[in-house]
Amino acid sequence: MKSCVIKIRNLPEMKGTLHQIRVKPVAALSLIIVLGAVLIVRYPYFISAALGMIMMACFALSVMPDRTLMTFSDEFLVLYNQNDRSSCMLIYWDEVVNWQYEWHPVTDLFIVNLTDGSSEAVEMYSKRKIVRCMNQYLPGREIRSSRIKQTV
Repeated sequence: MKSCVIKIRNLPEMKGTLHQIRVKPVAALSLIIVLGAVLIVRYPYFISAALGMIMMACFALSVMPDRTLMTFSDEFLVLYNQNDRSSCMLIYWDEVVNWQYEWHPVTDLFIVNLTDGSSEAVEMYSKRKIVRCMNQYLPGREIRSSRIKQTV
């Protein structure tokens, strides 16, 4: 098997389309800042709520930590959530049997099953982009979870 745990500095050059899954939702936080600015200009009586939105989004963008969880390329998938922060799991597309996204109340799990019988699991926070990217590179290999998201 070519898939293995390697140091991040030893990753091969990523060619083709490149997608990254990060912890911090930068696009959503930027949208909140823009929305807050529009509220201040358009509806001045919402100034306290709009300033609260802007301050919270700016705090999240500037102070909260951010890191890459996954990277997709045309040749392989890289999972960065290892115990050693300088290591990552390099998985080639032809060695993936199937994959699954499991919902849990605290954090979600993304599980990849490999041809040698092993599996890799990574904690995730958003399903939409992961499912879109995985269906682009591995269509039809998703295992649908029997767990149903319960609303309280």
